[in-house]
Amino acid sequence: MSGAAGVRMRGAALVISLIVLVVLTLIGLSSVRMSALEERMSANLAFKARTGESSEAGRRALASVVDTHIFTRGWGDVTLPGGLSIATDSSGNQINLFELLAPTGYPAVDLDAQSPVGTFSESVDVDTDGDGTTDTTIQQTAEIFAFPAGSSIATGAAARVHAGYEGLGKAVSAGGGFVFYDLRSRSTDAGTEGGAVTVTGADYRYVVR
Repeated sequence: MSGAAGVRMRGAALVISLIVLVVLTLIGLSSVRMSALEERMSANLAFKARTGESSEAGRRALASVVDTHIFTRGWGDVTLPGGLSIATDSSGNQINLFELLAPTGYPAVDLDAQSPVGTFSESVDVDTDGDGTTDTTIQQTAEIFAFPAGSSIATGAAARVHAGYEGLGKAVSAGGGFVFYDLRSRSTDAGTEGGAVTVTGADYRYVVR
């Protein structure tokens, strides 16, 4: 083999080695990107799950006291679940659900344009590195909204005024009527910038008695 041929072969081997190195580098970078993307996706799912749980907990907390609140015509005799706070009006009085009016355009409601009737806060332990231990604790808060959704008389019930009740359309005796509320809760994840947001909702039926 002549010297020139040897030089050409070594040059070709060098070029091939460089090409292989570039390919391996690109594969490595792609793997790093995929790992980062998977980590972000997993984190987003965790954030979404956290806001979903917070939103559900807030709505359930309010729903658990609606019956007593409306029946006693106020919050004085109501024991609020831990973490639940009832908002106040411009006069500093706690908002009464039975005095609410449905917003314009209901049921299509922009929650950003509405005032929540309360909030629900709870401490949430967060495992940021996935090792199964708590790395930090955040305060997760949900805003709770309530909208009147109408009333009806139960089929076959006799309607008459029931003493002491001043609700929608007066009352229907012996549980013969219903007042409906649309309860919604919105939670924004407290552990992320920009935050994942979850809104949950359910209809609540109060039985007039």
